[in-house]
Amino acid sequence: MHHTKAINKLESCEFSVKGFKFHLLVVPEGLKNSFYQKGHIGVFLVNDNDKELNVTCNFTIADKVMKFTENQIESKHNWGFEKFFSHEKCKEKLTNGSFTVKA
Repeated sequence: MHHTKAINKLESCEFSVKGFKFHLLVVPEGLKNSFYQKGHIGVFLVNDNDKELNVTCNFTIADKVMKFTENQIESKHNWGFEKFFSHEKCKEKLTNGSFTVKA
């Protein structure tokens, strides 16, 4: 997935890896104009740099890990998973009503 247009979204603070800037984007309510993702939580890595990068990333929520390898992310765009968890599965994994995303 490249650039997402989220209905509702949560964004992390910016962080650096090897001098490159990123942030996480979590889309809890599906994507605009994409009815089949509703009912799912999407998780994306956003490239905050001024150049395209090849990126490998693991996302972890609870006991679920999803990985992409050597994906090109354009400047100011993202890459990730539109259907990381269904709302139903996510509710099973909540701890005190919340979850943590690790990248």
